[in-house]
Amino acid sequence: MGSLLSLIFCRKSEVDHIGDMASCSVSTSTLGNAGATVSRFEFDDTSFCILNVNLPILDQKSRCQMLKDIAAKAFKSERDQQYK
Repeated sequence: MGSLLSLIFCRKSEVDHIGDMASCSVSTSTLGNAGATVSRFEFDDTSFCILNVNLPILDQKSRCQMLKDIAAKAFKSERDQQYK
Protein backbone atom coordinates (compact mmCIF):
# COMPACT_ATOMS: atom_id res chain seq x y z
CA MET A 1 0.00 0.00 0.00
CA GLY A 2 1.21 3.50 -0.69
CA SER A 3 1.72 6.04 2.03
CA LEU A 4 -1.25 7.16 4.08
CA LEU A 5 -0.71 9.28 7.16
CA SER A 6 -3.36 9.90 9.77
CA LEU A 7 -2.69 12.34 12.58
CA ILE A 8 -5.11 12.76 15.45
CA PHE A 9 -4.60 15.65 17.84
CA CYS A 10 -6.15 16.49 21.20
CA ARG A 11 -5.73 19.11 23.88
CA LYS A 12 -3.47 18.22 26.80
CA SER A 13 -6.41 18.74 29.13
CA GLU A 14 -8.36 15.96 27.35
CA VAL A 15 -5.64 13.26 27.24
CA ASP A 16 -6.91 11.53 30.39
CA HIS A 17 -10.34 11.10 28.76
CA ILE A 18 -8.93 9.05 25.85
CA GLY A 19 -8.45 5.30 26.05
CA ASP A 20 -8.48 2.00 24.17
CA MET A 21 -6.50 3.39 21.24
CA ALA A 22 -5.51 1.20 18.31
CA SER A 23 -4.63 1.53 14.64
CA CYS A 24 -4.05 -0.78 11.71
CA SER A 25 -3.60 -0.75 7.95
CA VAL A 26 -5.71 -2.70 5.47
CA SER A 27 -4.74 -3.47 1.89
CA THR A 28 -7.54 -3.92 -0.64
CA SER A 29 -5.47 -4.54 -3.73
CA THR A 30 -3.24 -7.41 -4.80
CA LEU A 31 -0.88 -4.78 -6.18
CA GLY A 32 -0.73 -3.16 -2.77
CA ASN A 33 -1.57 0.33 -4.00
CA ALA A 34 -5.02 0.72 -2.46
CA GLY A 35 -6.20 0.41 1.09
CA ALA A 36 -6.70 2.28 4.33
CA THR A 37 -5.33 3.19 7.69
CA VAL A 38 -7.88 2.76 10.46
CA SER A 39 -7.68 4.32 13.91
CA ARG A 40 -10.04 3.84 16.80
CA PHE A 41 -10.27 5.20 20.32
CA GLU A 42 -12.71 5.98 23.09
CA PHE A 43 -13.29 9.47 24.42
CA ASP A 44 -15.08 9.18 27.76
CA ASP A 45 -17.98 6.86 26.87
CA THR A 46 -18.02 7.54 23.11
CA SER A 47 -16.23 5.35 20.54
CA PHE A 48 -14.60 6.85 17.45
CA CYS A 49 -13.32 5.09 14.34
CA ILE A 50 -11.45 7.06 11.65
CA LEU A 51 -10.70 5.68 8.18
CA ASN A 52 -8.14 7.23 5.85
CA VAL A 53 -8.87 5.53 2.54
CA ASN A 54 -7.13 5.31 -0.84
CA LEU A 55 -9.40 3.51 -3.30
CA PRO A 56 -8.85 2.82 -7.00
CA ILE A 57 -11.05 4.51 -9.57
CA LEU A 58 -14.03 2.17 -9.91
CA ASP A 59 -17.79 2.42 -10.08
CA GLN A 60 -19.61 3.49 -6.93
CA LYS A 61 -20.89 0.00 -6.08
CA SER A 62 -17.37 -1.48 -6.17
CA ARG A 63 -15.98 1.34 -4.03
CA CYS A 64 -18.77 0.84 -1.47
CA GLN A 65 -17.94 -2.87 -1.38
CA MET A 66 -14.27 -2.05 -0.78
CA LEU A 67 -15.27 0.13 2.20
CA LYS A 68 -17.27 -2.79 3.61
CA ASP A 69 -14.25 -5.08 3.11
CA ILE A 70 -11.98 -2.59 4.90
CA ALA A 71 -14.38 -2.41 7.83
CA ALA A 72 -14.52 -6.22 8.02
CA LYS A 73 -10.71 -6.62 7.88
CA ALA A 74 -9.81 -3.80 10.27
CA PHE A 75 -8.65 -5.11 13.66
CA LYS A 76 -9.58 -8.67 12.63
CA SER A 77 -6.64 -10.29 14.40
CA GLU A 78 -7.47 -8.31 17.54
CA ARG A 79 -11.11 -9.44 17.42
CA ASP A 80 -10.02 -13.04 16.83
CA GLN A 81 -7.90 -12.91 20.00
CA GLN A 82 -10.83 -11.58 22.07
CA TYR A 83 -13.16 -14.42 21.14
CA LYS A 84 -10.83 -17.41 21.63
